[in-house]
Amino acid sequence: MTPFPALNCPDLEEQRRQLLARLVDFAIEAADPAAAVARGLCADELETSGRTVLIAAGKAAIPMAGSVLEVLGSRLTQGVVVFPCAIAPPKSGGSRLRFVPGSHPVPDEHSVAAAKAVAEAVTSLRTADRLVLALSGGATSLLAAPRPGLQLADIVELNKRLLRCGASIEQMNCVRRHVLSLGGGGLAQLAAPSQGIALLLSDVVGDDPAVIGSGPLCADPTTFSDALEVLRKLDLARALPAVQDFLERGSRGEIPETLKPGSALSAQFEHRLVGSGPMAASAVAKRAGQLGLVARVDPRPLVGDVEQAAERVAAMARVMSQDDTARPAVHILAGETTVSVTGSGKGGRNQELALRAAVHLAGLSDVAVLTLATDGVDGQCDAAGAAVTGSTVERAMRLGIDLGASLANNDSNVALKALDCLLCTGPTQTNVADLAFIARW
Repeated sequence: MTPFPALNCPDLEEQRRQLLARLVDFAIEAADPAAAVARGLCADELETSGRTVLIAAGKAAIPMAGSVLEVLGSRLTQGVVVFPCAIAPPKSGGSRLRFVPGSHPVPDEHSVAAAKAVAEAVTSLRTADRLVLALSGGATSLLAAPRPGLQLADIVELNKRLLRCGASIEQMNCVRRHVLSLGGGGLAQLAAPSQGIALLLSDVVGDDPAVIGSGPLCADPTTFSDALEVLRKLDLARALPAVQDFLERGSRGEIPETLKPGSALSAQFEHRLVGSGPMAASAVAKRAGQLGLVARVDPRPLVGDVEQAAERVAAMARVMSQDDTARPAVHILAGETTVSVTGSGKGGRNQELALRAAVHLAGLSDVAVLTLATDGVDGQCDAAGAAVTGSTVERAMRLGIDLGASLANNDSNVALKALDCLLCTGPTQTNVADLAFIARW
């Protein structure tokens, strides 16, 4: 297997750089959506006298849909595949698949049109019909049609503010389940009385089906009041008056709640996890062990404020540096950090994690940290992450790069690009959140 060529880090010897590149390759391969679907879906379990309809949505929608089509063959009647506009659709998917672009990370008119296409595909389903949902990260934004009473502009502003304030994915999707027509079991309500299965490629810590893609077929354990409390806790309520008013009306019972646990409809759709960050991390560890590395997956998710995460990564690196074991080692972490954006720079959570870790690693001569957004897109940049070492800060000083100022302005991409430390894979058409690798030579 040829490693991704776009991993540069002048602080690393070529052999070590190539080794890190192979770990990236292993990670993307381990999160392969088509293989995940093939492992998780059996054609015989969808035997029916009626139609079988596929809805695929998310960053991995195209390969997941292709795999469903391969597994089901002629049993698949039709499908709608919703993918990010930045990804080119396949030239041919057969007459049964309709490819519809949506917008991510901020929804637009494409997202509304995509949600409408999905709704139209399922509203005629009957008891004998079967629905297959292939869901991956990014689906919430790609299918962002507002519920009646809200406008697209309200949803756009909500997304922008949630992305900038450091909200967790659980907080974001608690709100979005209540303001989007397909979230919080909205798709299940449209698809009734059919039955079906959701194949989940998880990009969220804990792999909660209600959070992944905002749970289109899943019962929602949260309420309008919970969503309103999230907005207030994040200090966003006053900045989003239309959303606040909508949630307040819902909390008073003036707007129907989302699908709730215990309802008969919620039991009609099985949710099956086919891929996740921890699953990918374990697969990478196995492959790394075959290369002679002492490989370990940290069971604790890498979550929370990016500075605290960087301190944790650096502390692990220091412990590894003091280990006198002869064999090289790699520790792998999976999760998703949060960044409270206060500056006007360019970056993403993986790049900022790497740059902050570099500051804490200063002086360590035998360790490196590599961060990876498994979808290949970190923030709104063309980078997936970065590789840094204990020498990165010293080289930045020689080059006159003020890392403190870069971090204060959330400008990690510009600083790492100047340092030639970026990892660029391009869109990978998968998404199991983020991985971080701590390597000791």
